[in-house]
Amino acid sequence: MQCNRKHGTQSRLTCLQWNVGGLSNHRLDEIKAWLSQQCFQIVTLLETRWQYTGEWLDPDWIHIHTGQSGDKGMGILTLISRRFCNERDLKWNEIIVGRLLHLRIPTKTRPLDLLCG
Repeated sequence: MQCNRKHGTQSRLTCLQWNVGGLSNHRLDEIKAWLSQQCFQIVTLLETRWQYTGEWLDPDWIHIHTGQSGDKGMGILTLISRRFCNERDLKWNEIIVGRLLHLRIPTKTRPLDLLCG
């Protein structure tokens, strides 16, 4: 981890997108344990199959999920590192519930618009 932080580029945004094909709470915990050893600022997990929309925090990540009740094939969970963005500044909108999520993340130079789908 120290090597990643020391030698990794500070001027680039590092993202990960993965189609998980269903996500349980313990699997999310395993993913976050692995992510604690990586240097990603944004992680998008597709097809969670969760049927709700919500936002929550933990010590390391801001979680934003979009999902639709009655359709288990959908769901997008995006994790944004709390070192990268403050949760008060983050804005998001469901373009297509469970399928397309728009995030606006303020950066030092300009806002970053991210589409997750």
